Amino acid sequence: MWSYHKAVDAIEKLGLSESNFKFSLYWLSLWSEQTPPTRAAFNPDRVRDLLPGVALVEVHANGDPICRLSGTAIDAGLGRSLTGQNLLDFVSGEAKELRRSRVTTTVAGSISVSRKSYTQAGKSKILETAQFPFFGLTEVGSRLLIGHINWRPLDGLADPAPSYDPLALPETHLSLPFTR
Repeated sequence: MWSYHKAVDAIEKLGLSESNFKFSLYWLSLWSEQTPPTRAAFNPDRVRDLLPGVALVEVHANGDPICRLSGTAIDAGLGRSLTGQNLLDFVSGEAKELRRSRVTTTVAGSISVSRKSYTQAGKSKILETAQFPFFGLTEVGSRLLIGHINWRPLDGLADPAPSYDPLALPETHLSLPFTR
C-alpha cells in the first residue's frame, strides 16, 4: 500500500532542485486521501512552466521503459525526440540493468532521482531527473511514471544540443520507497 506521508518524507530527504521540488509538490497535490495519483488526474495546465522538462514513460511488465511523451527541453538536450524510444536502448551492460531496476522500482511505489554532472557555458552543473509513479495499470497492463529534468537550454530552444550524449553520462541514483 502506498503512503502519502512516506511520499512526503521521501521528497524531503531527496533534496530536489527547485524545479523538481515544484514538480513534486504538484504530484503530491494529486493524491486523494490515501489514493496515489493516477495519469487521469494529471493536468498539464497546472505545471505549464515545467512542461519542457516533463517525460511520460510507460513501463512494460518486462521492465522496458518506453517514452510516450518528451518535453521540448529534453528533446533539445538530446538533439532528438525521445518519444517512442525504449530508454534502455541508450545504455548497455550494467547501466541498462540499473535503468531497468530504477524504473521498475519507481512504478512499484518509489520516488527516484538521478544526478549527472555536466558543463554548460563553461560552468559545472548538475542535471537532475526526478521520477514519480502513477497508480494503476494501463489498458495493456503497463505502469506509468512521470519524470522531470531541471535542465533548460540557455537561450531558448535555439541553443545547440550538447556535444555529448546526456543519456550516456555516469550518474548517481537514489530511490526512496513510500510503501507501507
